[in-house]
Amino acid sequence: MNYMKTIQIITFLLIIVNINIRSQDIPYGVNEKAGRYCNVDDANIYYEVYGEGKPIVLLHGGYGYIDQFKYYIPILSKKFKVTAIAQRGYGKSEISSKQFSHALLVDDAKAVIQKESREKAIIIGFSSGANLGYFIAYKYPEMVHKVIAMGVVLASSKGKNHEGKSLSETFEQYRPDFKKNHAST
Repeated sequence: MNYMKTIQIITFLLIIVNINIRSQDIPYGVNEKAGRYCNVDDANIYYEVYGEGKPIVLLHGGYGYIDQFKYYIPILSKKFKVTAIAQRGYGKSEISSKQFSHALLVDDAKAVIQKESREKAIIIGFSSGANLGYFIAYKYPEMVHKVIAMGVVLASSKGKNHEGKSLSETFEQYRPDFKKNHAST
């Protein structure tokens, strides 16, 4: 291996270690310094804001929470204003009495985006958060600059996963609190 290649590998490893150390110091998802609330109808939606600049909105997946972006936030917040939203019924966000739906989640995100910026946002979503990003861009294109979708599932075969379980059974395996929180739906 040549000298420059060795230096590049060492530099890369040091950057990764630095990111891991920085992200462990910040309690993403429960950070009182960065945490804020936006009241949408009858629910307070929790979110955290990091950095300054053009807006980026992070939307977690159904099995996740804000902390699933712990490796992204330190990097993105160096050049952007990062807003990580806890979707309704997750973590510190309230559930409310309204019927749970994608439309409700879209309106929650819209309210947070409008509260934090007047510019078009880049939306980065993971899994169901990616789907939500697409829905926001479709319903409110004037608010969205780009959607970056990771791990998105646009359709499934007869609602079953690779093990033959229904999607709701799989979901409950990872997030047993979700069924309790959404019992009225």
